[in-house]
Amino acid sequence: MLFDRRGEGESNGDPNEFGWAADKDLKAAVRFLQQRPDVDRARIGGIGLSVGGETLLQTAAESDGLKAVVADGAGSRSIREDLARSGTAK
Repeated sequence: MLFDRRGEGESNGDPNEFGWAADKDLKAAVRFLQQRPDVDRARIGGIGLSVGGETLLQTAAESDGLKAVVADGAGSRSIREDLARSGTAK
């Protein structure tokens, strides 16, 4: 399944470049896949680039629907995340 974030591609809603609240949309997409008879629930994974990678990592950490994640270019989304890492100069 190719997933458009909210407000991008053919998806409705207001876009957000930072991906805030995108995990809710991604969790809904995973639930949709889990309900399909042609999908093995134990083999749902995702590939995400940049903000998409960050969203996949967050969603995988908060739920058990994603069994595999490939994230490229994921980084911190806020100064709070930077400051939470040990060894970060404040």
